[in-house]
Amino acid sequence: MARRSILIIDDSEIDRAILKEIFRRDFDVIEMENGISAVSYVLEHKYDIAVIILDICMPQLNGFNVIENIHAIQGAEKIPIILITSEAVKDNVMRGMKYGVVDFLVKPVEPISTLERVKNIALQTWNELGGPTSQMVDISFSKAEDLCNSWQSKMLRMFKMRNIETPEHVERIKEITTILAVTMSEMYQNYGLNEERAKLIGLAATFHDIGKLALPDEVLNEDTSKPSEYYRQHTAIGAEMFEDCPIQLQPFADYCRDIAMYHHKRYDGTGYPAKLSGDEIPISAQLVYAALEYDKFALKYSNTGSACEKVYRAISAGKDVSISSKIIDCIGAADAKLNQAVKRFYDNGLWK
Repeated sequence: MARRSILIIDDSEIDRAILKEIFRRDFDVIEMENGISAVSYVLEHKYDIAVIILDICMPQLNGFNVIENIHAIQGAEKIPIILITSEAVKDNVMRGMKYGVVDFLVKPVEPISTLERVKNIALQTWNELGGPTSQMVDISFSKAEDLCNSWQSKMLRMFKMRNIETPEHVERIKEITTILAVTMSEMYQNYGLNEERAKLIGLAATFHDIGKLALPDEVLNEDTSKPSEYYRQHTAIGAEMFEDCPIQLQPFADYCRDIAMYHHKRYDGTGYPAKLSGDEIPISAQLVYAALEYDKFALKYSNTGSACEKVYRAISAGKDVSISSKIIDCIGAADAKLNQAVKRFYDNGLWK
């Protein structure tokens, strides 16, 4: 069984509530208000815990006392512990390092970067302690594919009625995203992707523009090269459609949400909606943005020779500005597969 729990040990109810809100979509969040109860919980549930977030200053047992007690529990000594405090006192940081803590957070925490840091640490725990990486996926790919096909058919009917996006465009973005995501899972393991998760991102790319269904026709007909604030709201609207999905649909629903929200974000932080930059932007959304750019240039060069070579040169001009250098490397590595896809799109009349 995969480790899905995050244990938050903090005597402040407000701070626990803040942390729970950050992590609730990605983990089963367990809260403890004191070290004694926490140690007892670890004793009983040591094989379920992916990460422990531990406040230093607590009554009865302080954070360092808690670490000593946890490390004394056979089978719990390798659970990663992150210390959190209101003040980054040097002595506490140094002491924490001696105790083997893996990270140090200072209140108030920044939600996006904190979530990504903890997810990366949790991934290592899943891989090292929780069994095969495939156990990270709650919904199987085949079930996600069935669900995607059902949702997609309904969405495309509504898209056709509203003249929003063509089925051909949706299929192209889904396939290009899948190719890029699978390639990234092979080249860069630090993003937490295996082949199955990469394919889930490809499926989730189907719904990148689903929020447009909530926009009035006059907004949809605007010049999208200079999107109005009203038009930009389709990202938040789309993300909201995937909020609070059952845990059985994870991580697929989370990929859908993140892609809907951030697929217009550029790597340098420009774009919309939120002021994220670099790898603060969820990797699923980065991949879909790259797929959209690839599709745009492939359409431009589809009737010319060496189309994919020209696309690669055009995209490379935005290295670490619009798209990360790692994703550009993936585009280069996946050249043969992308060439085949573009040729198939052209031969089958999918440039619509």
